[in-house]
Parts: sequence; structure tokens; C-alpha cells
Amino acid sequence: MAQPSRIIFLTGWICGLVLFVVGQALFTGYPYIEAAWADLAWTLAAAVTAAGCWQASRSSLLAGDSRAWAVVALACLVWLAGQLVWDWIELVDRQLAPFPSVADYLYLLFAPIFAFGIALYRPLRGPAGVTVLQICNLLILLCGMLVAVPLVLHDTLSGIERFDTATFISIAYPVASLAAMLFGFFCYGVFRWGLKRRPLLLLILGLACHAVVSVLYSASLLGNGFSSGDSISVLWLVGFGCMSWGAYEYRLVRETIAVAGNRKAGRRIYVFDRLLPVAVIAVLVALTFFSYQTLARGVVPWLLPPTAMLVVVLAFREWWSFRAELVLHRSSEQSATALAASEQEAQEARRAAEEASRAKSRFLAHMSHELRTPLNAVIGFSEILTQQMFGPLGERYQEYSASILESGRHLLAVINDILDLSKVEAGHYELDEGLVDVGDIADQVCGLLREQGAAARLSMKVQAGADLPLLWADERLIRQILLNLVGNAIKFTPAGGRIVIRVEVAETGGMLLAVQDDGIGMSEADLERALIPFGQAASVQARRAQGTGLGLPLARQFVALHGGELTVQSQPDRGTVVTVLLPAFRLRQPNVDIART
Repeated sequence: MAQPSRIIFLTGWICGLVLFVVGQALFTGYPYIEAAWADLAWTLAAAVTAAGCWQASRSSLLAGDSRAWAVVALACLVWLAGQLVWDWIELVDRQLAPFPSVADYLYLLFAPIFAFGIALYRPLRGPAGVTVLQICNLLILLCGMLVAVPLVLHDTLSGIERFDTATFISIAYPVASLAAMLFGFFCYGVFRWGLKRRPLLLLILGLACHAVVSVLYSASLLGNGFSSGDSISVLWLVGFGCMSWGAYEYRLVRETIAVAGNRKAGRRIYVFDRLLPVAVIAVLVALTFFSYQTLARGVVPWLLPPTAMLVVVLAFREWWSFRAELVLHRSSEQSATALAASEQEAQEARRAAEEASRAKSRFLAHMSHELRTPLNAVIGFSEILTQQMFGPLGERYQEYSASILESGRHLLAVINDILDLSKVEAGHYELDEGLVDVGDIADQVCGLLREQGAAARLSMKVQAGADLPLLWADERLIRQILLNLVGNAIKFTPAGGRIVIRVEVAETGGMLLAVQDDGIGMSEADLERALIPFGQAASVQARRAQGTGLGLPLARQFVALHGGELTVQSQPDRGTVVTVLLPAFRLRQPNVDIART
């Protein structure tokens, strides 16, 4: 419904403008009727615009915008009051309005009140405070305007013999209107408006129309008088039409204005700041070029002060910009230096960590080898004692020798795990690859650990798919992976539990090995610790189980050596599923010759 209503609104204003122009043409030659037609049209336009701005103020959901539109409505009412005074003098009393009259003072107040309303029109987002560069840009606009006015009105200004109130009011007309217009464009270019951009732009365009007419009106006041039937007077109606349109657009989007944004605003602000001085200088150069042949000496006093001020502001702006860029450059250099130092420190720390890791791996490998020799002797002698090869032993000595043998074998398994881990972390582990029947290895592991599972009153089962392909892998590591995973499942599954070993071809084409139990499970925090070498779950039940914390990390490293992936899914008191996925390129059919692989 919004779009058709906008069309009706614009059609009404366009018809009014056409009617005004037609009336101007029809009443040419009838001075009183022509003046009355123009005065009544301006009065009606000002009243309609004031009413529209007041409605925008009443419908606004933002307090700042409500005040802004109220002030704009006040500016239109002030202009309307001046027009009513003018109508009374010209149409009722049928006298020539004196200059300056009360109407002229009211006309003059319109621009500053309107600019104050624009200042209250709050942007959606903008700088936390007005910067020095923005103040310089505003001063450049004002100084440029003060230079441009004498260049445009140089013929009129050079003929002024004395400076009285009438002359001041005549010059103040264009200065006030142009200053308000430039302030509006400054606010439009600096801040971010979102959906509020279109209403503001329409207000500024309306003010620009008034500024153009004010310049021409000032020239006529300082010259040969003002004719209300001048064709350029239609710009006053166009200006009020733009302002009324802006108020109407604000009412259409008032519900979404509070949350709307403008993605291009940041870029527009940057371009505005950079191009503003260039644009002002270009306009002044163009005005000077077109009027230098007719410039009179009498206009020089009007040009020198604003020109000198413009030069000072431009010089200060460039100095400030250079200073800001220098500070920014130094800050960036310091940041770059600090970043380089941080990177150097990070590299040194990484090298130190890598060297420490290599030293640790070398130490573990060396110590493991040093411990293996005496440990093998301990295991061998304890086996001799257990088997009573040199004669019978007492029952207590048999228990002691069996305990020594069990502890020695456990310690040897730990040392082997440490040695394997150190080799993998140091990158020195080489795979002894060949064709491996994973289903057969799963059966072997289940057989090796079945007695241990039976002692813990657990049921164990292997589920291997039919016609499984062979796997090109290190047989010892594949067996060790399953031994570690099944051994962990036995440790952390209470009596009466169930352990299932699954071997199958995955949907992705690789080999899938899974060990599932219904044991104590792990939380996410415990799972992170369990995947770290020598890390163990923090739960009480997990700590009761014996272990070094190397089974799961070692299995993960061995899987990674084969290019596979080990994942763990676990929930406390719900059990754990450890899945090993080996890549498809390692699968071989049973009848494939090794030489051809």
C-alpha cells in the first residue's frame, strides 16, 4: 500500500507545480493577479510542508528525530508567518512592502532554524565525536561559500556605496541559505543514515532550491528590485515540495528506521573527506574563470577575508592530515616491529619445543633400551624359577616367582609402548607392510584376551563381514591397535558387560574396525585427557583401573601412520565406541599378487 500512496502524493505536488506555472503564464500582464497567484501558492506550499513535518514529528519512534522534525516544522511556520505578513501588505493593503520589513526578518530566520533541525536529526551510526578533519571540512565549505557569493554577485556588490541594514539583510539572505545547505550536505556526507538517508537528502535538496532563489533574490534586492512573477520563483515551490516529500518518506519507513543500516556509508565518508577540498577549489576556480574579466576592484574587499581564511584552513587541514598519517605510519611500523619480534619469539619457542621433544624421545628410546637388557634377564630367570627347571620350590617361592614374571612382563610391555611412542613422535618409525587379514587378527586378539575377559566376567564377540578384503598394513601395529582398544574396554567395563569387535568395509570404501563396550564411559573432558600420552580419565572408577595412559594415544598414532583416523564416541555410564577407519587405497582382494600392488 506504501508505493501507490507515494505515487498519489507526488502526483499531487506535480499537478500543483504545473498549475502554478500555467497560472503564471495566464496572468502575465496583470501585475496584481500575478503577484496574488504567486503569494498564495507560496503560502499554501509553506503551510502544507509545515503540516507534513509536524506529522513526521508526531509519528517518529525516536525522540531525537521527533525534535528534529518539530524544529523543521517550526522553520516552515516562521517562513509562513513572513509570507502572511507579506500577503497582508501586498494583497490586503495593496502597498509595496518596505525593505527590510518584518517579513524579511522572518524569511531570514528560516535557514538557521532549518539547519538546527538538521543538526537534531540523529544518524544511526557515526563517529563518537566530531573530529578535527570534519571541523576543517565544515570550515572549508563555509569559506568556499563566502568566496563564491561575492564572485556570483560581484556586479551588485561593487556598486554598493554605503553599508546599511537593507544591504546587510540582502547579503545575509544568500549567506544564511547557502550555509544551512552546506551544513546539511556536510552532515549527509559524514554520518551513517541508513533508511534515514532519503528523507535527509530531500530536506537538503529543498533547502538548496531556497538557496538558489535567495541568491537571485539578493541580487535583485541590491539591483533593480524583486519581481514576484519571475519564473525562477517556482523553485520556492519545488523546495517546499522536496521538504514535504522528505517528511512523507520518513513516515513511510519510521518503523524500520531504528534498526536499518547503511553498508556503503563508511566508503562514502572516506570519499567525502578526501574529495571535499578538491571539489570546493574546483568550483571556486570555475567561478573565477567565468567572472574574472568583469570583476571590479570594489569586490576585492569582499573576497580577501574569506579567501585568506580558506587558505589558512586548507593549510591547517593538510598539516593535520600529514601529522595524523605520520603518527599512523609510526604506529604501523611499531606494530610491524612488534609483530616481527613476536614471530621470531614464536619461532624460537617452537624450535626449542621441537628440540625438547626430540631430546625427550631420544632419552626415552635410550632408557628403554637400557632397561630392556636387565629386564629380559629378570623375566628369563623368573620363568626358570616358575617352571622349576633346577628342582622343586616351595609354594611361597612359586608365588613369588610367578609375581616377578607377571610384573616383569608388564614392565616390558610399558617399555615397549614408550619406545614405540618415542619413535612415532620422532618420526623414525618405519612400517613393515604386508597383506593382513584383519578378521583373522581380530579373532586372535579376542582369543588372547578371552581369559582376561572371562576373569572380569565379560562376554566378548567378533563380528567380521564375509569375504573381507585384505589390508596392506603393518600386521604387528594392527594387532597392537586391537590389543590396546580391547584391553581398555576390558579395564573399564564392569562385570556382566559386553564387548563387541566389528570388522567391515566402510561405506566410504575403507576398512572399518570398531570396539564397542557398555562400560563406565567418559565425559568430553575425560576423553580429551585420555587421548594425551600418559593421560587418564579423572573419574574414580577409571582411576581404579590399572594402566599407563598410553593405550589409546598409541593406537591413535599407529592409525595415523597408516593414513587412517581414530574417533571415540563415549558417554558416562553408557559405554564407549572406538572406531578406526583405514583408507580405501590399502584394501587388496585376496587373489591380488603382491608384486602387482
